[in-house]
Amino acid sequence: MKPYPPQLRECVITALEAGIDNQAEIAELFRVSQSTVEKWWKRWQDTHSCAALPMTHGPAPTLSAYDDLLRVEVKQQPDVTLAELCERVTATHQVVASPSMMSRALQHLKLGRKKKTLHDSQRDTPRVTKLRDAFRNRMSDELSQLLKHLIFIDESGLIEFRISNGTQLLPWQIGCINA
Repeated sequence: MKPYPPQLRECVITALEAGIDNQAEIAELFRVSQSTVEKWWKRWQDTHSCAALPMTHGPAPTLSAYDDLLRVEVKQQPDVTLAELCERVTATHQVVASPSMMSRALQHLKLGRKKKTLHDSQRDTPRVTKLRDAFRNRMSDELSQLLKHLIFIDESGLIEFRISNGTQLLPWQIGCINA
């Protein structure tokens, strides 16, 4: 909302100084609220100015003092998590920051956090192959443990296939069974 024009403020103060009417009647005459007239009059008595106060937009963001640090941290490790950034700021500057605070600070700085992705040229490197094999082994072990506890039932609910002792029985392995 824009402040009232200075001419209106001066007219109200002039009317109050002249003692023409009381504050309520002057407020009604100039179509402003009585509290506005009271504030202008108080400010005039204290400072001899009826100019509008500068507009404020709340307190400065807590992390604004650490913009350079955030830029460096994100540049060094683009896939850093918000929680990790919060921990680093707390460790280096003893400033408590929440992940939501950190997210707003990064948005203000227009810093995107990007996860690392493997390019096609990196797909068959020994390191990636080793990681892929380890993941497959881990998933295979977890899947076999899970399948030991599963019961497969056909749509009619008449045929039951059980996995027992690590042996996997699937419908196409059993063949047609009549109930």
